[in-house]
Amino acid sequence: MSTNQNDFVIDNGTGFAVRTDIQDALQALAGNSSGNTEPSVKYAYQWWADSNDNVMKLRNSANDGWIELFQLDGTLTLEDGSNSAPALAFRDDLDTGIYSSAANTFNVATGGVERMELGATTIFNEDGADVDFRIEGDSQANLFYVDAGNDRVGIATASPNTTLDVNGDITITDKIIHGGDTNTAIRFPSNDVVSFETAGNEVMRCINPARVGIGTNNPLYPLHVKGLVDVSSPSDFGVMMGLSANDDYAQIQMNGDTGAFIDFSTSGVDQKGRILYVHANERFEFFVNSGKRMQLTGDGLILNGTDTAAENALDDYEEGSWTPVYNNVTAPTFDVQTGRYTKVGRFVYCTGRLSVQGGTALDTSDGSGMNIGGLPFTGNSDHKACLLTLGRFLSIFQDGGAGVNTCRFNGDTIMLMTSNGNEVTYTECNAFGDNTFAFAFQL
Repeated sequence: MSTNQNDFVIDNGTGFAVRTDIQDALQALAGNSSGNTEPSVKYAYQWWADSNDNVMKLRNSANDGWIELFQLDGTLTLEDGSNSAPALAFRDDLDTGIYSSAANTFNVATGGVERMELGATTIFNEDGADVDFRIEGDSQANLFYVDAGNDRVGIATASPNTTLDVNGDITITDKIIHGGDTNTAIRFPSNDVVSFETAGNEVMRCINPARVGIGTNNPLYPLHVKGLVDVSSPSDFGVMMGLSANDDYAQIQMNGDTGAFIDFSTSGVDQKGRILYVHANERFEFFVNSGKRMQLTGDGLILNGTDTAAENALDDYEEGSWTPVYNNVTAPTFDVQTGRYTKVGRFVYCTGRLSVQGGTALDTSDGSGMNIGGLPFTGNSDHKACLLTLGRFLSIFQDGGAGVNTCRFNGDTIMLMTSNGNEVTYTECNAFGDNTFAFAFQL
């Protein structure tokens, strides 16, 4: 673009010369002193269409610089400005307006303080002024509220009490993660399910209907614990499970003045059922319907809940083997000679088998009464009675054992008897054969 500039000084001269100077000055005015260099003679408030930078400029009032106004193609441009002197400000409020703090950055200032920056990051209140920020919704004036002075954010509240205060429901599709510990979370894995995770592993789950699982993701009961439960030094009840203090409940106390216990109670009735360990006596006590029914002491099991005598304890249990024999006769050769017994308290239960198949036969010429000896214990023979039953293999008897239907207990032997009260003698037996039996007696 050619230069269209003038010093705007009309020299004295002939009419033609003066007219030419006036024409050149008017042409420079009409063309805004356009040119690729600034006018050589400059005036305050003078226009200059800078064809080199394609910018319309205005000379400042001090006549010592140019003010850039807009591009020659019509694009409006501004100076960068600052928060205290924005590039575009209000005439009566010159420290309120817009400016650019850096390339590709747009800033807004009020009262000389930056309020917002739009750039690589959108920033509100970067200078940290105590100025609150609020976003309104359709019907909620404080849909989003920033309490700058207290460093708090409120949702649907203008008075947040914590760093984030939500006045209403929060919807979360997956989980809440602990800040700085991303593998610890509260998760919502599916409908009606809440789970708790630590170190990336689920440790507890709540499901519908009203079930809590610890160590399991499929609780089958109101409280389902897979693993050990440790409760240390309970101050009152230890662990209580139930609907409320006035309803049925189960109570576990691991330590206390009386002792450790598991209590099963109903509304208004304590100790309806209880398993109690008494520290002072070192015994278990079992309660049913609020009464003591059974005790387990160091002496054994006492079924009478109020009896503490050691001799009444069911502590004597024993089992083992014994060797049955035929008494009152020359001993034959036994191919099988076995027996087993179980002793519970004062009762002894025995089974046995005697089989003579070869070698020395049973002396069937002996008229003595046939009896079984070798009992593991000597019983009470005051009433000469015990329980006896014969087994399947009875080939030792000539009649297959049909004549044997009772016995006489002598304390250390079992005498086989017939129905008429006579002894079964060895003369009624075969030389070879089996005999199996079971009996019980009292010590």
